[in-house]
Amino acid sequence: MYATVVMTGGISLFSPINIFGRKTRESSTFLFERQNPALPEGVPEKEALERWLQEMEKLLGGTRNNPKNVSAEYSMLYALKQQGLLKEEPEVVIIHTATLGGRAAALLLQKIFKRDFNARVVLEEVGELDVSSRIKLNRSLGEFMQVLGGILRSRDSFTTCFAPIGGYKVMTSFGYIVGSFFGFKTAYLHEDNQVLHQIPPLPVAIDQDFIRKNEGLLRRLLREQTVEWSGLNSDQQQAIEDNSFFFERIREGSEELISLNAFGYFICHDPRYAPWLQSRVKLSRKAMETLKQYPDAEKFIYQQICQLIYLHKNDPNRRQGELKHEAAFSTLTGKKLLFSLFKGASNGRYVFRAAWRYEEKEDSYYINYLWLNHNLYERQAAEGIGLLKDYSAYTDISEKIYE
Repeated sequence: MYATVVMTGGISLFSPINIFGRKTRESSTFLFERQNPALPEGVPEKEALERWLQEMEKLLGGTRNNPKNVSAEYSMLYALKQQGLLKEEPEVVIIHTATLGGRAAALLLQKIFKRDFNARVVLEEVGELDVSSRIKLNRSLGEFMQVLGGILRSRDSFTTCFAPIGGYKVMTSFGYIVGSFFGFKTAYLHEDNQVLHQIPPLPVAIDQDFIRKNEGLLRRLLREQTVEWSGLNSDQQQAIEDNSFFFERIREGSEELISLNAFGYFICHDPRYAPWLQSRVKLSRKAMETLKQYPDAEKFIYQQICQLIYLHKNDPNRRQGELKHEAAFSTLTGKKLLFSLFKGASNGRYVFRAAWRYEEKEDSYYINYLWLNHNLYERQAAEGIGLLKDYSAYTDISEKIYE
């Protein structure tokens, strides 16, 4: 029996043949672009979602009597329950896209699953697929695979049902690859007849020698996204041809470019290979002193450094307030700073703040100073401590960061 169900969530709940899709179309809360819900002009998303959920909660009593007309995700849980495969009070993880429809459907399913299956529901949001170019699409899919891999890695394949049934259709295909990589069967439900299929995983293995021998090429592709085929040496070109499942070849005019495909992006972010392929992380002697002084905060510190790297690489323009927090200190105006300030999160006991610098040529992050106390940070940062002097004697902690 399954104690956990990991599924991708889509917007089948909004189908006009389903209970909530039909009722939503009778309401004025959302407009519709085909099957996708959209916001009326000038209405904030949060306000619309809260009003819609209140409207839909009135229909929750009708789901058990009409299980085939709720959603694909509901049908999967119902079939597992009917066949005696679902434990009491299961954990259900729904991975949904960062779209209005994806969020709305996941939030309502969370309520329905709790009521009808006594489930504890966890929602995981992934970015909307960027289809503006092949390179960006591969990166988006790779990030989805990375999130899914992180979830499956911590679950047991015998007690977890993996069902990538919702969302973009391509998520099912790439979901199957991730499931196979971790040894999970893929569950699929033929909804008309409620027939449950469980597709066995294919063996997926990665040649670690290939990763180690081509570490430089892979690091460069992660950093630059594309390289010209003509600029590669014969060994690198041969490695790409021998491992074509890892790469994508793109022709732009007279140039042939090489990039990682979604699977390659996913593998290069796997914790087993990340210490070889991801950006290096180095702590100064002062930062190391703080790390050793607070051993109970070590995991929190590593998580926040990973968040710093993620924001810097993926969302630097929108997150300037966090990545360049020195702008909030008027006392630093006009001074020549060697580092920037990262304003991280709080875990209830500690806050995370860091003086940091990124060296692009080395693909390395240098952490010069760490703070775990907010008041101390406010006082010392205003004085330029950690920003005006390089404390050097750096220690590479990359392996620990990516474990």
